[in-house]
Amino acid sequence: MYAHSLTGRTLHKLAHLLDNCFRGSKLAALTDRLSVKLYTIFAASRLAQSLWFRDVSLPAWRHSLLYRLFSLCQKLIKKCLFFFSRLMADALPQSISCRLYSFILSRPYLLFLLLGALGILAFPILSPLKALALPAAAAAALLIIHKPTFGLYLLAFSLPLVPNEALLLLAILAFASFLFHRLRTGNLALLPLAIEPALVLYLLVAVVATLASATFTGSLRDLAICICSFLVFFVLINQLQTKKELHTYLNFALAGALLVALYGIYQYIFGAPMQSGWVDAARSPQISVRVYSFFGNPNVMAEYLILIIPFGIALFFCTKNFFFKLLYLGTTGLLALSLLLTLSRGGLLGLLVALFVFALLKDRRIIILLFIILLLAAAVMPDMFIQRFASIGSPLDSSNAYRFTVWKETIQMIRDFPLTGVGLGYQAYQAAYPYYMLDRTKRPYHSHNTYLQALAETGLIGFLAFAWLLAGTAKRGLQAFRQGNDTYLKHIIIASLSALAGILTQGMGEVIIYLPKITMLFWLTAALVFLALKLDKKGAAC
Repeated sequence: MYAHSLTGRTLHKLAHLLDNCFRGSKLAALTDRLSVKLYTIFAASRLAQSLWFRDVSLPAWRHSLLYRLFSLCQKLIKKCLFFFSRLMADALPQSISCRLYSFILSRPYLLFLLLGALGILAFPILSPLKALALPAAAAAALLIIHKPTFGLYLLAFSLPLVPNEALLLLAILAFASFLFHRLRTGNLALLPLAIEPALVLYLLVAVVATLASATFTGSLRDLAICICSFLVFFVLINQLQTKKELHTYLNFALAGALLVALYGIYQYIFGAPMQSGWVDAARSPQISVRVYSFFGNPNVMAEYLILIIPFGIALFFCTKNFFFKLLYLGTTGLLALSLLLTLSRGGLLGLLVALFVFALLKDRRIIILLFIILLLAAAVMPDMFIQRFASIGSPLDSSNAYRFTVWKETIQMIRDFPLTGVGLGYQAYQAAYPYYMLDRTKRPYHSHNTYLQALAETGLIGFLAFAWLLAGTAKRGLQAFRQGNDTYLKHIIIASLSALAGILTQGMGEVIIYLPKITMLFWLTAALVFLALKLDKKGAAC
């Protein structure tokens, strides 16, 4: 139906026209020569020979002392888990709790009555809103305990909507349910990861940076966020077993993002409170609203949307149904519009990089289409937006000048703690910051730069572990993209790599490994690369 529709035929003719114009153009020849030249230089380098074409990290890791200690811990933990698994297999079916659980689940009306009674009993103790939320939370917990996959779906949908504490509890509950079901079935095998040495080193550095922190209790907060993020990282790549489950997970994530976008557009139309520091009033007096939806900060909302938008585009290309194509296109358009309304300069730059990487991996002809869309958007966009985004990097803008000052102070901090850093998390950074302040009237939460923040918190060792982890993820993603056979999974890999490229671009002006929601979504996006790789191998073996 879609192929024979007017829209489908028009898009097909437009793509054919662009293809003909591009293939015979000087731009295409120049692009091809440049890409071949860059690849030849890269392929001949020692770095590529040792780390890209030959993975020397895994053999070195297997012979290291750290791996032996890690392997010993793994074996001890597995023995303990196998012991508990045997106990559960023998005792669980005959236990009163298991029989009661099966009895209640087999009678949905009884479960409904129990949840209603819980809400009624909570009314005299809690506020009406909390009393209503309590049965819903109990129902969600039972659903997650019944099947860990439901926990991932709920996490994807509710990530932008629930408080940070509830999100961390949801992540812990999803992992606990995953562990319970694995113990019950005796299946304790986890998907092996090629980035294992980088991941172990990164987590080890995080623990050491917490123990040696300028404020131990403050660093524990960020260590908990880091651990919870990697718990759901492992649950995602080990729990989802089919493309249908992956597709459902992405649909839930897009549904939650759509609510974020709609609320953001509502804020722009009807107004929302705005902090004075978000806009330079002297240079941009016409800006009265920057939307932030459920996040409380427009830059954080932009970070979230950058990590979601590429998946909306990927699903648009993957689906063949005309209605769903329109649905994904409309949803993605609303997400992009709400990101624009945040007036986040770093967010817009990150989105452009994400779209460029997506087009580069999907089809280079799309780059021309993106360029045309940008020109048309610039022609019809209000001057307020143009002036705002034209001030990217301008030292005359108060927000940029503020960041430049904070960067200078952070660099001095890094010079004093080059190897170990001041400790994990923004509170350790804040504890050390007063000794480096050039402007005594301000005290930021962080350095407004992800890379400087990583160096300041964990030193050069932690920064290299972080970079190694990201580079390993990108490498596996690109290799899977080139060698993969499944079109759907290749699109998911493209979306994951594009989203990571976009958020890391915005990370030059903001700290992305900071708030629980963005930190967790960042590592879940990276996990989708390895999940797609697993499903592609599984499909090829079938």
